[in-house]
Amino acid sequence: TSPVGIAGGAPALLRERPEEFEALLTLSAGSVGKALTLLDPQKRAPLMQQKEDAERMLRLLAAHAGQDEFFLLLRSLGTARDELSARLTTLLLALRDLTLLSRTEHAPLLFFTNREQAIELAASFTTARLLLISRTVEEAKEALAANANVRLTLTQLQAQLFTT
Repeated sequence: TSPVGIAGGAPALLRERPEEFEALLTLSAGSVGKALTLLDPQKRAPLMQQKEDAERMLRLLAAHAGQDEFFLLLRSLGTARDELSARLTTLLLALRDLTLLSRTEHAPLLFFTNREQAIELAASFTTARLLLISRTVEEAKEALAANANVRLTLTQLQAQLFTT
């Protein structure tokens, strides 16, 4: 498909699924080339799934419930280090937004597209807990980079996150 043909899908996506269009813009991180690539539904789908998974994890952590569901979600992220690291990076980006929103409602968002929902989710955490969760996720990412056992790292991550 030509870039012109792909770009032609932008108005339709904006009209039919405005939240997904906003997510596409957020996921492209300001890169026009990446945004054009993400107009292809097959290329956009895995990133949208990562975003949904990160939001679901944060909602489970906010509720202090669903430890089993959280563990199953973590296990579903895969065992490939690169993919898991990318997913943890996505989670860190969401945590960054929530941490800033816990301090000010006017923070620029890099992950969330719906400010009101993000503010509501941020209110479910203390700033200290968000920082602790972020550090725990970052440590898991570092462990994976240091060639730690993937399943053990995920198990430790889950245990640490539900004791914070």
